Amino acid sequence: MLFHQGSKTISDLICQSISSLVFPRTGTSLLTLTLRFLLFLQGGSSSKTDSLNRLYEMDEHPERRPFLDKLLSYMEDRGSPITQCPTISKNPLDLFRLYIFTKERGGYVEVSISKE
Repeated sequence: MLFHQGSKTISDLICQSISSLVFPRTGTSLLTLTLRFLLFLQGGSSSKTDSLNRLYEMDEHPERRPFLDKLLSYMEDRGSPITQCPTISKNPLDLFRLYIFTKERGGYVEVSISKE
């Protein structure tokens, strides 16, 4: 599970190990490259892959890459993969920043109640 703090399953440990392997020249994790390759094999276009890369390139926050790797892996596991950068009115939606803002304001329930 993505945000579970308890005992880790083997798949969690494997995912954590893969996502921690980063190619120094590009800063791209092995998990990201694997997801891109799988998208390519499924007939996904390079523009979709480029669109997804925008999520990783929005800033250099040290927690961005691990968060997005976990999120993409989780969504893939549950059968609804994120294949493109989500947008609102043709502007990219920064999922990491949305997560941070929501967390700072007390989480989903608090934000939903106060409608921030």
